[in-house]
Amino acid sequence: MNKIFSCIILIAFFQGVLFSQNAGNTPKIDEIRKNNYQVELGFRSIQNIYNNTAAATIMFKKKYNAGKLIDVKSIKFLRTYFTLNSNIKFGSDTIRRRQFSFESQNNVDVSFGIGIEKQFQNRRFVHFFGCDIFTNYYDGGQVYGISYNNFFNNYNVLYQLERTINPGVSPFLGMKYYFTDQLSIGIETGFSLGYYNSKFKNVMHSVDIINGQEIYNQTNFTSFIENGLKANFLGIRFITIGYSFN
Repeated sequence: MNKIFSCIILIAFFQGVLFSQNAGNTPKIDEIRKNNYQVELGFRSIQNIYNNTAAATIMFKKKYNAGKLIDVKSIKFLRTYFTLNSNIKFGSDTIRRRQFSFESQNNVDVSFGIGIEKQFQNRRFVHFFGCDIFTNYYDGGQVYGISYNNFFNNYNVLYQLERTINPGVSPFLGMKYYFTDQLSIGIETGFSLGYYNSKFKNVMHSVDIINGQEIYNQTNFTSFIENGLKANFLGIRFITIGYSFN
């Protein structure tokens, strides 16, 4: 529901700014295209912007001119982006001392991409398309299941550990609006097609409370591997806040 509401707000916003393009105070196209570099912060939703900016994507773009001919209506950019969403523990209580709240595993979630983007300019309004080559690496785990026996005196916690690498390509398209010749806000969608290789390992933590004493056991199950192709329509891939400069 929040995603649908976010989409409605964005559509209404861009309809409004498109209508206002006929106003006399819009900058000239050459004022926008004179900038050689763009830096943008990308968010997955409007809620992500005002609730928590963690795991935002930082994107850097550099103007690219192929040959001597210059298209006055469009600009090409080489771009690269990076996303980091990780946590590393330095120390904590063991699981047997935390009967009703279980600790998280170390988590590394990193994405990196490079690509080319072509922007078409019409005063304040810009639409663009392009393609990225990306890779994502994830190494972490989560509680997969909890079971209790004998009135909570005995309980089991099943962790599933995962290590995944996911390279691929992502065609994209989007639009942005320039408040000035340097500040902009935009939205980007796309499609991703990639190969994934995942290794899973299940670990069972068992705690039995006998005569007030905790008896702790850990069982490691045989790991297993999954791989294949993954295709996704990305919906709102990025909501961007950008700054352009020479």
